[in-house]
Amino acid sequence: MDKQLDAIYTELGNRLIMPMLFYLPKHLWLKADPDTFQYPKYDEYFDCVILIETSGKNYVLEEKHSYIHLMQKLHQLDMNMAKLIQLKEDLEQQSFKFFLDKYYQQLSFYVHISGWLNENVTKDINGVSEETLNAFKLQNDSFISHIKEFENCFLKTYSIKAVEEKFENIDISKFNPLKSINIPDAMEEKVEPTSKRIKKPKKILVTEEKAEAFLLKSVFNLEVDN
Repeated sequence: MDKQLDAIYTELGNRLIMPMLFYLPKHLWLKADPDTFQYPKYDEYFDCVILIETSGKNYVLEEKHSYIHLMQKLHQLDMNMAKLIQLKEDLEQQSFKFFLDKYYQQLSFYVHISGWLNENVTKDINGVSEETLNAFKLQNDSFISHIKEFENCFLKTYSIKAVEEKFENIDISKFNPLKSINIPDAMEEKVEPTSKRIKKPKKILVTEEKAEAFLLKSVFNLEVDN
């Protein structure tokens, strides 16, 4: 893609990933690399719900609210649809079809992972609030609604090959831990204590780019082309 289309693709990809709830299931990481992740120093990074806000700000959810953030999800996805419809008018058919194929691949991945997170969060994390569980469901419902609208609008007209089957037979036990990101370096941002500080600051876990790299390239050992 040229630079302008690449920028638009990044823009749409950012709306797919923000806002988002996710977590890192420790038991899967241990299966993948028990020698590394058996040590307690890694425990704080696993089996806790992480929220990425629409702004890209991200932190361990703890007792904070998440549903209000995920209410923005469908709006973000609707903005993507509006942009795609605009591109339909602006691009030649071959270029537009190529763009749709790339976006559909990425979208299908998020439909899959949001469904997996929604189904498994209570199995991996104890004490998740009802509000957070509803937010996971809302996230998945929003992706499902978006992909149905996308397929109804574009799939037949542009002969886009369905990609859902790529994700149906993924063996979750083959979850591949991050290779390109060193967890402590990427996720641990410390704030120096001050005598006037009242509230404990939120721990910033990952940058926007590293969060996207995690979700697209590391979860379930999948690669999604840019």
